[in-house]
Amino acid sequence: MSMAALDATGLPGVPVRQATYDHVEIDALIELGAEPMSTARVVAFLRDQCARDMTVGWRGRLTGSLDVTPLHHLPPPEALEGAAAERAGWEESHPRAFCHFRRGPGFIVVKDGRDPRFVGRYVLDRPDLVAAFTTCLRPTPLDRLGAAEREAAVTLSKERLLLVIEGVAVTLPSRVREWPASGRSDRPMPEPGSASGS
Repeated sequence: MSMAALDATGLPGVPVRQATYDHVEIDALIELGAEPMSTARVVAFLRDQCARDMTVGWRGRLTGSLDVTPLHHLPPPEALEGAAAERAGWEESHPRAFCHFRRGPGFIVVKDGRDPRFVGRYVLDRPDLVAAFTTCLRPTPLDRLGAAEREAAVTLSKERLLLVIEGVAVTLPSRVREWPASGRSDRPMPEPGSASGS
């Protein structure tokens, strides 16, 4: 894969190289939380590399109040300046954490194993939920969504299926072609405006 192809995945201007057939290296310190769109692009890049079964070597700096717990299914940084404890927790939970989705005709199924206590299974079959989820595969300002999709994005963020950073939303689950073997417990998708189940 060329440097240009890697850049096209969402990190324009950031030096990324393919070290081996299944590993890429980001040759720059990545700022998490400093700027919403840049942070969302990093999240999308890590998510998409997971979908390609690629590992990622990267180093970061955590600023602001960004909670990295919803990112534990993504490749952890080798170092995270200003957040040694958060990095250690990320690295510890990553081998067990997962958050995947598959698409069907008019619906999306998500399996979420980031919480070690259970595996959640969500079926998104309302058009507004599907539209918000798929649109935000590319980091998207919430004000660019229609009213129904914006409300759906808020619902998805409450379930930690979207990360919203100062009005910029990005989808968190990575796409898979077939489900990895795992246990599961079903969780219904709540109606907009309702409290999520636990």
